[in-house]
Amino acid sequence: MLETKCNYSLKELTGYKFRLNAGDQIKVRCRAKNSEGWSLDWSEPKAEGTCTDDTVLERACKADRPKVKSQDEDKITVTWKPCHDDADAANMEYTLRWDKCEDAGMADKSDWTKLGTKKGTEKDDFKFDADISGKKRGTCHFYVETKFTDDTSCDPVLSKHNDVRISSKPDAMSCHRATVKDCRLRIDWDEPLDNGGKPITSYKIEVKTKSGDWIELDEEQCNPRLRKFNMYCLVGARTLKEEPFEFEKDDEIETRITPRNANGEGETSDEVCGGDNPTMPGLPD
Repeated sequence: MLETKCNYSLKELTGYKFRLNAGDQIKVRCRAKNSEGWSLDWSEPKAEGTCTDDTVLERACKADRPKVKSQDEDKITVTWKPCHDDADAANMEYTLRWDKCEDAGMADKSDWTKLGTKKGTEKDDFKFDADISGKKRGTCHFYVETKFTDDTSCDPVLSKHNDVRISSKPDAMSCHRATVKDCRLRIDWDEPLDNGGKPITSYKIEVKTKSGDWIELDEEQCNPRLRKFNMYCLVGARTLKEEPFEFEKDDEIETRITPRNANGEGETSDEVCGGDNPTMPGLPD
């Protein structure tokens, strides 16, 4: 006797072709086909074990798309809502998975890393922290899979995934230019090659005083401006002669620049292109 079997996973039965929902009854019948065509009669299935022709399809609930509660340079806090309205909510197990910010995108989610598992229901949203320390740029993907805690035969139900872009503080410029002309210190620099994924909001421009302290120039003393493709600012030599700088004629003037974006201050550049610092000009009393 020829015996033929076919299997459908719950994932297939709830997909586009069948569109079955939780609680729907599944009726099964079979007929054969040969070179002459299909048989006229359908055969009724036999009950075997707990399987009958009226099988109730049960699916775990579908979790909401995970949300980002907070993000800083070291971690992303991800939350999602557990099932409260489902009759079997207490029997649900949730697993949060992510691609470790390796831009897996729509790749096979079974390869994604488990970030943590929660069971049952809670009053508050479930929450996990993803460690992104050392990751400067990229996109992280998260999703939640739900299944019954007492049934491992069913495929987990997957939530929609969430894409989270990582940004960081900006890199330093390769170098800047500092020159003295017409009794003014001029500082020129190019924007950093990597702004950390967010626009540059300002620049911290500092001058080292004769006593060796770095002091930030305010906007009245040095107002950065854009000239074609680079930034520059001008500082009057009279400003540098007065407190707190107190430069005298021929003193070396050291400068450094730190870019800022929404994440904070980036790397500082104290390297002058060409390697030579300008010197303080002489001023009339």
